[in-house]
Amino acid sequence: QINTSICKWTWRNFTAERFSSIQSARAKKTRKAKSLIKFLENL
Repeated sequence: QINTSICKWTWRNFTAERFSSIQSARAKKTRKAKSLIKFLENL
């Protein structure tokens, strides 16, 4: 029953555009963190 509820909520609240923007933001955040790690390793 919980699975059905989660599925309904997801289909109501997410569009392809919204999902894409979320993934894009996550990727930018990851890139920023990796860049900082690389910078600190080179000190």
